[in-house]
Amino acid sequence: MKTTVTRWDAIVILLCLLLALSPLLWLLRPAEKQAFLVVTDHQSGTEQLYSLAVDQTFTMSANGHTLTIVIERGQARVASADCPDGLCMAGGSISRHGEMLICVPASISLTVRGGKGGATDAIVG
Repeated sequence: MKTTVTRWDAIVILLCLLLALSPLLWLLRPAEKQAFLVVTDHQSGTEQLYSLAVDQTFTMSANGHTLTIVIERGQARVASADCPDGLCMAGGSISRHGEMLICVPASISLTVRGGKGGATDAIVG
């Protein structure tokens, strides 16, 4: 008795193998980088690193101004600031690599490093 493998048999076997190996592909996918908030005091030149994965609230004082910074659900924002006109709180939340909030009166910047990349705002030139 002679058994032959047809083209359709080979396709079904190949699909079964791919289906069986798909969990391995999921495990081998590139891991996302953890995102961090870099808080820079430009007067003193110091930088502090905070994980965006941990909800927390902290204050920064520089140049005679105080900012309250809140990290919630992977996003950072300036919750309160004693800067004139409240412009330091107008930036909203940041969560993607490269996004920044800058408080010029306090000379403090918040920058996201790592995690998912941000979209391009504009190309000039």
